[in-house]
Parts: sequence; structure tokens; C-alpha cells
Amino acid sequence: MIRQLAKYFIGSLGAALVSLAVAIVVLAMFNNSRFDGATFSQRSEELLKRTRDLANEAPAFDAVSAERSLGKSAVNGFCYRFDDHLDDCQAFVQTQSNSAPKEPQYGTAYRTLGHEMRKVLFAQTSSTLRFRLMLPEEPVKLHFGYSFIGRSGRVEFSVVIRGISRGERVFSSTVSRPGVWRDAPAVDLSGWANRMVEIALSAQSSGDQVAYWSSPVLLETGKRNLNLILAVEDGLRADRMATYGHDQITTSVKDEWINDGVLFEDAIAQASATRPSMASIMTSLYPEANGVLSNADVLDDAYLTLAEVMRQQGFLTAAFVQNTNAGVEAGLYQGFDYFVDQSDSSDSAVSPCTNSVFGDELQDWLRTHRRRNVFIYLHSTIPQPPQGPSAEGTYDLAIQHSDTCFKQLLIKLDDLELSRNTLLTLISDHGRDLGEHGEMSPYFPAFSPSIKVPLMMAFPNSFPQGVRIRETVQLLDVMPTFLDVANVYAKNVLMQGDPLKPLIWGEDRDHWDARLGNSYQPTNNPDRSGPWGSVSFGSWYAMNSALWSSPDSRLSGFQTTGVFNREADPINTTQDRGFALDYLFKKNFGEFLTQFQLENLRIRMAFSEAPHTGTDHTATVEQHLRELNSQQR
Repeated sequence: MIRQLAKYFIGSLGAALVSLAVAIVVLAMFNNSRFDGATFSQRSEELLKRTRDLANEAPAFDAVSAERSLGKSAVNGFCYRFDDHLDDCQAFVQTQSNSAPKEPQYGTAYRTLGHEMRKVLFAQTSSTLRFRLMLPEEPVKLHFGYSFIGRSGRVEFSVVIRGISRGERVFSSTVSRPGVWRDAPAVDLSGWANRMVEIALSAQSSGDQVAYWSSPVLLETGKRNLNLILAVEDGLRADRMATYGHDQITTSVKDEWINDGVLFEDAIAQASATRPSMASIMTSLYPEANGVLSNADVLDDAYLTLAEVMRQQGFLTAAFVQNTNAGVEAGLYQGFDYFVDQSDSSDSAVSPCTNSVFGDELQDWLRTHRRRNVFIYLHSTIPQPPQGPSAEGTYDLAIQHSDTCFKQLLIKLDDLELSRNTLLTLISDHGRDLGEHGEMSPYFPAFSPSIKVPLMMAFPNSFPQGVRIRETVQLLDVMPTFLDVANVYAKNVLMQGDPLKPLIWGEDRDHWDARLGNSYQPTNNPDRSGPWGSVSFGSWYAMNSALWSSPDSRLSGFQTTGVFNREADPINTTQDRGFALDYLFKKNFGEFLTQFQLENLRIRMAFSEAPHTGTDHTATVEQHLRELNSQQR
């Protein structure tokens, strides 16, 4: 009897398991019938092939050679940056009359005075740096700033230009207060056109100081007027803006502004944390390729940044940043002539707009440099909302305040008559979770609201107006778009993004329809290795996260893969049941992410072995030069 019952029980259990397995398969097939798996496989294979090809080419790319290959600027014409020609520099130190001239210590570095960092050509005082070059037929002007560090004392800065038969002192200024940046008026050298000349930069004193020449450059005048501004609002969710579907009017200024521009409805950030996202934007490389995977990583100077390219092309580059994870500590200062750290004056829902990145400091800078073509990076912060039911309301108020401050920039560009020649781009580095998944954070794991961000571009002289683009784009497309607008020959710059101009004008839509949006999923536990990432494709969003949580899942803390319908469930509160049970898809998705990250790691390894720029940004150089000055006197 017992044997018969056991046999019956085992048989019934086996039948039940078979029925359950059949039900699972049927349910998975039913749910997945809405998703074209073959298309996803094809798209992922195409992305892998493209990444693999770039990884094969990566050893031939590095920041030094790529920057040198850019050639003459189509916008600014002739551009001679003195700090790029130190190999041609002749230098000497003025010593006592009975002493032989000595070779000074000099070089390039990034130096901070007050809260403003600049790229400088440095030299000990009582030194002269001479550069010999052929000036073009077109008129050029000399632009530079200057300062010194060390003890107080009189330091005379002067610039002398000499030809075959004559010389002329074109600039002279004596200053006695150290640690203060000063900008010289542009020096017109049109009278020396089409001549071989020697330009001498001299800083003379009787004290122990180090002289700074900030970004000395010779630029052709009268070329095309073009400004590029990248405005980043930290942690701004696209769906909290009315123009992206929010039912509250939180961004009336931006909504009205973008009516005359181009709005991308589905823009994907490459990470849900500031450092990896911004590093990806500034290099047009995925986080796995540039090595910045979390807010603890620093961008290596082996990578060529957007600012470095624009600076080499003669643009004056400036950054005004309120988030330390988007500034010097993250390695994102590279290529900026001016880098202003405003992290001690972050926006709040009540702070005056004059304290924002769009406030007085930026406006004064724009007024001073309005005759130069500029690339400006602005990074403002929106306070993280508190936990609890008031979170959404507090967040919306902060967004509204930031929107009011943004208006100051628009007004200033109009007042200075710069609007029509300016490509103004507004993005966010990432979104954030507002408690929909139990977290008030942009991180871990990154559901759609944490990586879907606003992307808006207005360029009255060149872009169409009132255009909305539905295709999926990525924030790493910003850099190639800026280079495209500036007509930069960027064939030798390794980028994984695509220029958006063709899409803006309705070209090659098949390419964009077949494109995946990829993001890296940061983890706060480096021991939890795995293919962490997400992919946006059509109406679907799939992610692998080391820190999974979902209010509808009892597997919270154990499962790592989730698939959501972005159209039906844009906040990702309910996992698609078919995919939840589809082991084959999870396996294939994990294998794709693994291979994708391995190919990007090959790119990273190639850059780690490439030549570095060697530009120092520590305090050791000043101390060394001060000691050297004392020894030579």
C-alpha cells in the first residue's frame, strides 16, 4: 500500500513538474512574442563587431598623436599654442653680469589660484622663453593670461617680437601681488604678417618666484564665429520635464527655448553615476573603455578629451562646475584653459541664481571673452530630495529653480549677440530614483529613470527648429557632434559615439533604428564581479545589476537580470514575466555583456600603454622651481 502511494505521489509530482515546465515555456513564448529576439541578436552582434574593430585599432591611437593629427582649424584658422611647441623653445635665465647664462626650468602644467585652474606655461622668474615661427599672411592676435607665485615683489612680464631687421615690445606689465590671475588685452600682430619672427616671453624679478603664462596662443582673426556650450544639470530626470511628458510645469524656460531647437526623446546616459557618465561624455568612450567605472575612479591623461580637441583647434575652453565628481578630482580638467570650481556654492531651491553656474562669474567671463570662439562646460547641481512622500515635490521645486537660473544664460547670450552663432546643448549626466524602487539615489541598480536623460540642442544658424527625434541616442554622441559642427578632422580620434547632425536632418535613419543604447551598471562592491550593464532597445530595457531590488520580486537580492517594457512601464516597477522565466535570454544577454566589456577592456589596455601628455597638476613643480631659483642666485 505504501509503495503504491509513493509511486502515485512520485508520478503525480513528475506530471505536475512537467506541466509547470510546459506552462513556463508557453508563458515565456507568449510574452516574448512581443519582442523580436532575432533583431536584438543582430543588433548586439553588430555592436560587438564595431567594438571589436575599435579594439583592434586602439593600439594605433593615443592622445598625443591624435591631437597632433587634427590639423588646421576650419573655424579658427591659424593657431599656434606656445605650450605645444616647447621642443622649439630656446630659454635662458638672466644671471649676474659676470655669470654665464643658465638654462631655466620650464614646462606646462595645470595650476589653481583661488578656485580657478588654468593650463599654464611656467618658468622661473628672470627667465626668457623664445619661440621662432613663420606668421601667416592672415592677421593674427596674441592672447594670454599671466600670474606668479612666491613671495611678494615686483615681477615684470613682457612680450617682444623680433624680425630680421627690427624688434618691438608689444606688451609690458609689472605686478607685485602673487596668486592672482590677470588677462592681457589681445595683442594685434597684423603688422608682422607673412614674416619669420621670434617671440620672447619674459618674466623678470629679483625675488624667488615662478611665472605663469596661461594659455598663450596666436590666433588668426576674422574667421567663422562659433561657440559651443555644454550645460549639464546633475541628476535631472527627463520625465520630470513637461516637454518630456511631466504633468507639472517645472521647466517652462527650457520648454520654450527648445521649441526653436532639437529635442531627443530617448537619450541614454552611459552610467548612473556622475564620474563615469561625464568621462564617457568627454571622451566618447564607454566607461569600460576609459576606465572610469565609479565615482572613485579618475580619467587617465592618456585619453583625448573633447576640451583638448577644441583647445587644439583654437577655441578658448572653460568650465564652471559645482560637482567635485565632475571636476579636477575626476580628471576632467584636461584641456580647459579655465576651470572654475564652484563646488562650495551648489544650487539649492532657495539660493540666488547669481550663485549658480549661470550667474555672475560666468556672465563676466562671457563678456570678457565675447570676441573669442569658445567651448564652455557648465555643470550645475540639483539637490538630492529627502526620503519620504515629499521627495517628488521637493525635487520638482529644485528643478524649477534651476530652470529659472538657466534663463540668465539665455538672456546673456542674447545681450552679447552670441545666440545665433552658439550651439547650446542641455543634458543631464544621469537621472535618479525617486523611491519607486525603495531608493532615493541615482545608483544601484540603474532602472530606466536613472539613465534616461534629457538631450536638447539649439543652434539657430545651423539646426532646424521644433524637431523631436524618437530614435535612441547616447550621451557619448555629444563629442562627435560637437567636432562635426566645428568641422574638425577627427579621423584619428578614437570615439564610440556617432555625430547627430545626420539624424537631426533625417538622414540614415536605418542606422539609428538598429542602434542599441548601452549603460554600465556601477556597483559599490568590487568583489561582486559580473557583466553588469543595461541595454535599451526599442520599447525594451534589459539590465544586469549586482544590486538588484524590485518591489514586485521575491528574488530581491538574488536575481541579477530584469527586463521591462519601457513604453508600458517607463519607471520599471513590474518586471516582464516572460523574460523573468526565460533562462535562454538571460544567458545570451549575460554573454553579450561579458563579451562587450571584454572588448572595451582591450581598448582600455591599449590606452594604458600609450604615451601620456605628462602635464603635471601637483604642487611639487612650484617648490622645485623656488628651490632652483634660490640656488642660482
